[in-house]
Amino acid sequence: MLTNTKKVIAITKDKVIASEVKLDSKKLVSSFEFGWKPETLDLVFNEVKKRLKTSQFRILVSDALSYVVRTSVPSEVTKDEEREYVGQNIQEKIPDDLKEGDWDYKIVGSEKKGDSIGSTRDVIVFAIVSDFYGILKNAIKKTNLQVEAIEPETVARTRDVNPIIGIAMKEDISGKDEEVLNLKPSESETKKEVTETRIQQSSESDDKDPQTGGKRSLKVRIIFFISIIFFLLGVLFFIRSNPFESNEEFPTPTITPTTSVEKVSPTPEAVEKTLDLSKFKVQVQNGTGTEGGADEVAGILETEGFTDIETANADSFDYQETELRIKDAVPEEVIEIVEKALIGRYTLKVVETSLDASSDFDIVVIVGVER
Repeated sequence: MLTNTKKVIAITKDKVIASEVKLDSKKLVSSFEFGWKPETLDLVFNEVKKRLKTSQFRILVSDALSYVVRTSVPSEVTKDEEREYVGQNIQEKIPDDLKEGDWDYKIVGSEKKGDSIGSTRDVIVFAIVSDFYGILKNAIKKTNLQVEAIEPETVARTRDVNPIIGIAMKEDISGKDEEVLNLKPSESETKKEVTETRIQQSSESDDKDPQTGGKRSLKVRIIFFISIIFFLLGVLFFIRSNPFESNEEFPTPTITPTTSVEKVSPTPEAVEKTLDLSKFKVQVQNGTGTEGGADEVAGILETEGFTDIETANADSFDYQETELRIKDAVPEEVIEIVEKALIGRYTLKVVETSLDASSDFDIVVIVGVER
């Protein structure tokens, strides 16, 4: 049963967004944003734990740090052979050398070709870029983070246009391999074995000779104490005679108390958003002929922060790919936000011919059929 709220850590290439999501209303109760580097990710996680007062999180990985691949499994491949088949199939599509625990898959549907013979099972595969996954697992281990699930942005968007809310709604946390798309870092238990070597010195080692052992030990102790007494007497005599006494007076040094400085551990500072997407005018055109095709994309862009959005029909309903047309004056950062929001949901094509400077819109998205 789902709890009322879920805590989510969303990670992009340079930001960590920590949020608390209220499930019944699908709203963000609170949200904090931090910058991060490979050497500071564990510090960020500690700060997130402190602010949200928990160690249990779901981790959302941006599409830039993960691979999401769609493939299919022929009907003749059995359930027992399925994972091995998928693993061999994705080696050509994912450049990283993936280990067994670095990827997961889920069956998302089936497709029939003519009749039941030749039908296939559609599969979605999720993996994390190996360099980043190593940094992530190390930070999780250092901070004792309890991870319920790790999921890519693309998959989370299938539940809600806001992927942070989408992963909070995730219910397929555990179950059959082919029914659950989830990565959880293996908890490597490293136990330190501390061997304490105790050296026992005892005068009882001579007890093997019961007639002489006790006497020998007593004699050694007497000689030791006499030596100490003579040494102390010599020191006392030397101090009183003071052969190096001088009439020169030296000022007695005074110790000035210093104010103790509390050492403050650096904590990552929240990064302020400086890019205002509301000033860019966007038009979304329906090139599919399907009702609501433009509204869906408009909703996605609105979630990213665009507010000035209009929808309309395209000049035709024959568009296969989703085309992105942009004015030259639009910053590269804004283009990346639009691309990241649509990649994975639509087959995206950026048209090299930019919008004319006299166009009423800064960005035009023509929605195509292919996804």
